[in-house]
Amino acid sequence: MAITFFYSEPRFAIPRAYLRGFTFRDTGVLAPHWVGEAIEGINAFSVFYHIELGENVYDWSSNTYTEDYVFDPTGSYATLFGVPTDPGVLVQIGYYLNEGEQRLICDVSGFGGPQQPLDLPSQPPGFWYPVSP
Repeated sequence: MAITFFYSEPRFAIPRAYLRGFTFRDTGVLAPHWVGEAIEGINAFSVFYHIELGENVYDWSSNTYTEDYVFDPTGSYATLFGVPTDPGVLVQIGYYLNEGEQRLICDVSGFGGPQQPLDLPSQPPGFWYPVSP
């Protein structure tokens, strides 16, 4: 069963170069981690999440993606004690002043709480300017 994603602004374009990663709510996915290019975690209600990203989103690039393209709902799934379920995921863009970069906030519980970051790969060294010897 696919996960339904609810977006604050589904057609809002996000430059991948400015997207540092994701933030998960504490009562949502606990200990989110990468499994290849997918995100996995389990929440406080024992719901296991496997969230796939859209094509080419994981690797750093200067491309721009809309919010509704970042996640692949058909490749994403959730289970409750092994039984497929669709808890829904609220997604919104967030700007963190202490980091100076943007993250997509993923709230899978709707209750908020402390945030758990999960970073995407950063730009390769010397991408914008050649590295001087």
